[in-house]
Amino acid sequence: MALAEEARDLAVNTLAVLENRAKQGAGTDYEVRRARAALAQAKLRLNSLRREYQRGSVKLAAYWGETTPKWIVLEGDLYQFREVVSYEELYREAQSSPAIAVFASEARIRDAELALLKTQSISDINWQLGVRQFENSDDTAFVAGLSIPLFSGTRKTGAVKAARAAQNEVVFEQASAQLKMHVQLFEAYSQRAQHLAAVNAYRNTILPELSASLRATQHAYEAGRYSYIELIAVQRELLNAKQALIENAAAASLNQSTIEQLVAKPLTPRK
Repeated sequence: MALAEEARDLAVNTLAVLENRAKQGAGTDYEVRRARAALAQAKLRLNSLRREYQRGSVKLAAYWGETTPKWIVLEGDLYQFREVVSYEELYREAQSSPAIAVFASEARIRDAELALLKTQSISDINWQLGVRQFENSDDTAFVAGLSIPLFSGTRKTGAVKAARAAQNEVVFEQASAQLKMHVQLFEAYSQRAQHLAAVNAYRNTILPELSASLRATQHAYEAGRYSYIELIAVQRELLNAKQALIENAAAASLNQSTIEQLVAKPLTPRK
């Protein structure tokens, strides 16, 4: 919104210069009309952003159970970025995040289930020992018996196979989740670095050069050396560059939030 206010103020100043030149006979009527149209468009843009801000404030208040925002302005530093370590270190931290740890816990449960089924297969075999006496001869003899439930082997084999399949499924899902996390983390890491480089370029080189160019163009226009077309072209370049700076800073912040979500902890603030 601050950028829209700057664009409005720039249009106001440009119109004032053109009207003054027209009174002196150095300017043309069509230039004044174009400047007035540009000012009207800048005001419309600013009004649209203010309405959008109001709608966003109401939505934000609704998250807190309020119907009306109880703040006047929202404060924050769009250019306050946090320190990021190497990608390799971030990936190691992400592998121990709760999203991946849940698969390790599930794998341990499946391992325990499989081990239990294997021991149950052994315990289904029952041994019986005893002494039997024959009535006719009064002789005695030791008797040993083996009891195996019918079809239990088939049932247990099927249960073990099902448990092993469930175990393999967990391993596959864990590997798939780690691979997906790797791609997401690398994309966020790479894009953040890209947007930060753009932010530094705009703040340190592009905007200072365009600001100096605009000042020189304004002086040249007032002296009659440059045309109105050249003046508004430089103004538009400067405003577009400032918009690009904001967009790159916002994108870097979003990528930073994605990294913090994947590693499940906040990054260290820059000193």
